Amino acid sequence: MSCFAGLRSCSTRWRFSHGHRTNGGSGKRERRYTVGVPVGDRPLLSQEPPPPLTHVFFGPRSIERRVIGAYLYPFRLYTNDGVLDAIFGSARAGPFEPCELTAVFQEVRVGSLTILVTRMGGLFVQPPARFSHDPILSEPEGTRELRRKLAFEERVAKAFTVFLCELSLRGSIVEPLSPVDIQVGQMVNRHALITSAGGGAGSLHLRALEPSTALIQHNLDIWPMVPDSEIADAVSLDRTRPLMSISDSLPGFVVGAYYWYARRQLAEALVDGWVVVEQVLDNWWQTYTKGLTGKGRLDRLGDTRTYSAAVRIEVLLTAGVISAPLAEALHEARKSRNDVAHRASVTPARAKQALQTMKAVIDDIGGQSVATPVLYEGVSW
Repeated sequence: MSCFAGLRSCSTRWRFSHGHRTNGGSGKRERRYTVGVPVGDRPLLSQEPPPPLTHVFFGPRSIERRVIGAYLYPFRLYTNDGVLDAIFGSARAGPFEPCELTAVFQEVRVGSLTILVTRMGGLFVQPPARFSHDPILSEPEGTRELRRKLAFEERVAKAFTVFLCELSLRGSIVEPLSPVDIQVGQMVNRHALITSAGGGAGSLHLRALEPSTALIQHNLDIWPMVPDSEIADAVSLDRTRPLMSISDSLPGFVVGAYYWYARRQLAEALVDGWVVVEQVLDNWWQTYTKGLTGKGRLDRLGDTRTYSAAVRIEVLLTAGVISAPLAEALHEARKSRNDVAHRASVTPARAKQALQTMKAVIDDIGGQSVATPVLYEGVSW
């Protein structure tokens, strides 16, 4: 549902400034874009207060206000009736107050990082103050600072992926993200917005800047509204924690499997889904063999040439570690993966088998049912 029709501003022009900086001493030039403020058809009069959004976010920058983050994609707005009243007024007729959509309304703790979630689906983290506010420093300190910031971005991207995994397992389709998607913004009075983005890979920065420009232009007509309870329910991470105890890479594969399947990218979905299955299967096997003794025996049991996935499934079934229906599903998914590896076509049926088995193993290790992967089909012509 969307209720922004008719609220678009038609009399505003927008300007973007851009500059360049050297990317990590590689000699490549990186272009950065900064969202501009409205120019309008007439100059702002000095006695008029500045628009709240531009006044809040596009003033002087400071380390105290600095955040880095990314937006959930596909884009969405997290709302409830009280929020809609605050944005549009109790009669829902305006005036439109865009700053309400930048409000931080939930916090998610992942390891030592706290993720701040805004109503526009923004995920933000406040970097430690020890990091310079200037992206360009003289050498050799510039190179050292760049490496430290890149390492921190990796941590942040992994934390975001953990939360994306929880959303996926609860039925929300979200695109995977990486450090490339993480850009800089400002947070003022618990309101956060990405205000600048850059990168050397074409238009990848558009994912970061589109929410800001859409918000400033009141161009949110097609953004779907989602109950903010979806985020509140996901804060516990209770569906993702069992996966993290097995491997810190599993959340990323789960997010990819759900998203690529929904987008009908069947090969990517099948591969991601099978990696999840095989990692969980290996965890079951390692847990089972821990209770056995004899170095020679354990060495043989650890030889994947002899104890392949097929053999492990049978042994675990015989030992009562997995059920007969789950063992059958594992064999079917393994066959689909093998068929594709030997040049068979990646069909919806094969991808579905892999994704259903992935769901089954996640259900088993977590002790609760997660969302069923959905393949979207349809035409618009």
